[in-house]
Amino acid sequence: MNQRASHNVILNPYRPHGADTNSAQRGGKLHWGVVLPLAAIALLWPLSGVLGFDGPVRAFAIIGVTLAVWVGVVGFARVARPVLTLTLAGTGYGLLYLTANAIMVTPLVFFAWYTVAVTAGVGALAGLAALGIQRLLPR
Repeated sequence: MNQRASHNVILNPYRPHGADTNSAQRGGKLHWGVVLPLAAIALLWPLSGVLGFDGPVRAFAIIGVTLAVWVGVVGFARVARPVLTLTLAGTGYGLLYLTANAIMVTPLVFFAWYTVAVTAGVGALAGLAALGIQRLLPR
């Protein structure tokens, strides 16, 4: 019996033996350098409104681009903790959207907090899709 096994540590065959076991148990470090730029995509919505784009085509295009970028970046780049990363990106997206929309498009009449909850939920679902991509990719 080796020393690691005697301390009740479960060895992960996909991690090098010298890797930090605490970060392995937590699922890796959260990368704010990924979360914040993904949340900043929210600025496309009020910016497109100021530029005069409107209608359902605008909504589908921005939502589609946002989800494709989120799932693609986090899934194919194998970002650690994909569900948490995209949930936080969705929360930031909602906050940025409300703030930018209030400043650039309409006055802040009703600060719709449900928007933040919805975008966080969409982020969590996108995180599940990114996690699925990560698991399908060869190691």
